[in-house]
Amino acid sequence: MTKSIGSFLAHLRNTHSKQLPKSNVLKVVYGNQSADFDSVMSALAYAYCSYQRNPDDILVPIIGISRQELSLRRDVTRALARVNVEEDHLFFLEDMRLLKEKYHLIKAVLVDHNQLEPGAKDYVDQVVGVIDHHKDAGLYPEVEPRIIRTAGSCSSLVINYWRKKVNDPSVIKDAALLCLGAGIIDTSNFTHRVEDPDLQAFQFYRALFPEIDTDSLYKQIRYDKDDLDGMSIAEILKKDYKEFDFRALDGKHLKVGIASAVKPLSWFYQTFNGESTFQQECYEVQKQKNVDVFIVMTAWMNGSQFERELVILSPLQETCQAILAGISRKLDLEEKTLTSFSAKSPMAFKAFQQRNISASRKQVAPYVKDAIERSYFAKVA
Repeated sequence: MTKSIGSFLAHLRNTHSKQLPKSNVLKVVYGNQSADFDSVMSALAYAYCSYQRNPDDILVPIIGISRQELSLRRDVTRALARVNVEEDHLFFLEDMRLLKEKYHLIKAVLVDHNQLEPGAKDYVDQVVGVIDHHKDAGLYPEVEPRIIRTAGSCSSLVINYWRKKVNDPSVIKDAALLCLGAGIIDTSNFTHRVEDPDLQAFQFYRALFPEIDTDSLYKQIRYDKDDLDGMSIAEILKKDYKEFDFRALDGKHLKVGIASAVKPLSWFYQTFNGESTFQQECYEVQKQKNVDVFIVMTAWMNGSQFERELVILSPLQETCQAILAGISRKLDLEEKTLTSFSAKSPMAFKAFQQRNISASRKQVAPYVKDAIERSYFAKVA
């Protein structure tokens, strides 16, 4: 029965999804819409481990972006190529549209998030499991599994869950290898933001792969993640992007997009013809994504020093001010001098050095949510 993860995915694409009767319930495992390394590998690993334990109860792993966007995630594509996973065998948002048309009911396990995101709500009828390391939204209290706890990488929670359920750890080696890569990149080779689940997972990896040079693997994935050669500003901002829907005190909804980038603002200015070009491209992405507020978070190593910046952009200037009032102290924001749009521009655009370098998007999104929920926005359409 044992298949490699590549042959397992080929089976899903070429046989399983075609043979199920239309009236059947389809089970999926859904990664979050940023489709970063951790999210993709957690979804693939969960589905593969589930198959190895019970091949009669198959889950289809869904990558929460369009197929064309995968090429922007070079760390993901190159890691999958190293374990012989073909892109044609993966499932994306457009596949979900087709699957929803075919099946009456879609049940989902969520990994690397614990609340259905806007892109998935139209397709998923029922959440039946959650494994995540973000702030608990308090939903789906009766599902199994429901594992929501602090960890450097969601992949650590996924592999810890499944390694306890299989009799022979070797049958999930392919999944463990993907999770090892995610754990390495999320914790800087198990040196940063490491929690107990990460340490437990690392011990499992060491026993399963005693020959692996984790330093080399970290350098390879880090290089792939940071490789932006040939990408436009818009492609870089869409490479690691998540969208949120928050509600203010007066009941108005605000859509907030948060993009993460691995280069500082100075790199964007030097590479793409100045500050004004970067600002204009942010404005175009904000319009394309149709979000009320667009936030860019940069994170990079400046020699031996880890640094962060935060940019906030919106046509709703009062909204920007309210959000900044709620997050500035928590993030220790220090405003940076920028060339501004003209006074006639309807856009608010502010950039900051983020002195609280421990706060990634995982922490910043709840801060923004809290700031919005405590405010009134009379001008929100």
